[in-house]
Amino acid sequence: MDGRQRVARRGSAFGLMDNNRNYFAWSYPAQKYDAAIDTLVTHFGPSWERMTFSLMNLTHLKPDHFPDRDLFERTAAVISRATKFGPLEMNGQLDRGSLENTLRRSKRSTFEKLAHQILDIHGEINRRRGSYEEV
Repeated sequence: MDGRQRVARRGSAFGLMDNNRNYFAWSYPAQKYDAAIDTLVTHFGPSWERMTFSLMNLTHLKPDHFPDRDLFERTAAVISRATKFGPLEMNGQLDRGSLENTLRRSKRSTFEKLAHQILDIHGEINRRRGSYEEV
């Protein structure tokens, strides 16, 4: 093997390592979105409850978990829409959290919009993440 072949071979391995770095950079948001979709689809209970538990997976995501600020902002917009009524207090005690309070009042069309946004962001994360390739 001559020098050029070694460099070409080494270059392809570095390319794979760059792909894998990108893959791992997106791992945490991808895990949270996978859990959110799994909960939304498989959890028992009324739709507001499924959406509440699904979105609870996404509330842990912070800006530094995303390599791209745009997808964090889209995630924050989904959470903001799902918590717009704030918590419900009764006699000085927290009766319902913001997610539950808002989603119990929401219509089917709101659930559909939130679900579509979750699926769109999940798809975009997976597209940007790429696939893991062994070196």
